[in-house]
Amino acid sequence: MLFRLILLFIFVYYILLTSTIRENPYLYIYKTKIKDVVCTNHNNDTFNKVDNVCDDCFNLFRNINLYNDCRQNCFGSEYFPACLEVLLQLDEKQKHLEWVTQLHNGSTTNITWS
Repeated sequence: MLFRLILLFIFVYYILLTSTIRENPYLYIYKTKIKDVVCTNHNNDTFNKVDNVCDDCFNLFRNINLYNDCRQNCFGSEYFPACLEVLLQLDEKQKHLEWVTQLHNGSTTNITWS
């Protein structure tokens, strides 16, 4: 009897865990948001503003690879400006590109779109 209860508990736990991630993959993404992006000059306020672009891009296209590519190299990959292009107006784009440069301590060496 105890064995059946344990198996039932494991089964229910597994179903709840997988359905939560399947229904809302954003929950899984959000848990690892800060630790998987390394920026030289990590300013939380600037980071969050720039990271919201990748969040919005993910919400629009629902593509986890696009989300990760947008954030790659501290937002220095070519995917970040592509997301900006889709989401923002010209004046806002320039602000966001300047914020990414700030996160790289003013250096554009590692930014592929600079």
